[in-house]
Formats: sequence, C-alpha cells, structure tokens
Amino acid sequence: MKQIIIINVFTIILILFINACSDSNTSSPTKEENQDEISTVCTNPQFEGTWINEDEETRGITKAIIWIYNDMYKIHMWGQCHPEDCDWGINSVDISDAADCTLNLKWEPGFVIETQKIIYLTDGRMKIEGHNHYIDNSGRDDYDYIYYFLKL
Repeated sequence: MKQIIIINVFTIILILFINACSDSNTSSPTKEENQDEISTVCTNPQFEGTWINEDEETRGITKAIIWIYNDMYKIHMWGQCHPEDCDWGINSVDISDAADCTLNLKWEPGFVIETQKIIYLTDGRMKIEGHNHYIDNSGRDDYDYIYYFLKL
C-alpha cells in the first residue's frame, strides 16, 4: 500500500513538472518582451485577410487588407487620421515576392518615399517594418517604424 502511494505521488509530481515545462516553452510573448525574437521562418504565409494594428493608440498604420488577384498581392492600407483613418490606396506586389514570407512595397504619394517589409510571423501575426524618406523640402527627418498586426 505504501509503495502505491509513493508511486502515485511520484507520478503526480512528474506530470506537474512536464506540464510546467511545456507551458513555459509555448507561451506567446507579451508586448513587454522583445517581439523581434519571433521567428519569421514560415512555409505557407497567410497574408490574405484584414489586419488591424495591435496598438489601438497607434499614430501610424491602422489597418491593411490583403488579397490575391491575377498572381499579385493587392495591399490596401489606412493610416491614423481624425476623424476617419486616411486611405493610402492600393499597392501591388508579385505573388512570388512572398516566397521568403516577406512582401516588399514602395509607396510614393509625392511628399515621401516609403519603403516597407510586410513579414508574416509564425505566431500568426504580421509585422510591418518601414522607412520614410521625405522629398518635399519640409525639413522633416527620415524615420523608421515597426508595427504588429492581428488578423480579424
């Protein structure tokens, strides 16, 4: 009887230990953790869909809708404006550009040249890394940004 109790206690401790180890290895990062640690290695990027910036208070890109048409990714973006978000319009990139789970875009609305990398992350989010280079003689400094998006 004593041996059965010891074996049961040992089994319970072992199960608790295994569960604790597996939980700590599969937790998703919080906003406070370094989000650049997320792997971008993927084999089947799921860019298509409606994406919302996970930062509801962003002053940058708020939404992106991505779909495929005639072997091209079509990307429609909006930026933070008041009272409604500003419509950036639609940009396109060849579907083969996504082979490395990254889409490379260039926006040229006339006052800025904005280059972007749209990266599909293995945790199901999308990351947009961008660079703004102003060409309107406004004296504004160029800058880089990173935003993370969740699929609706």
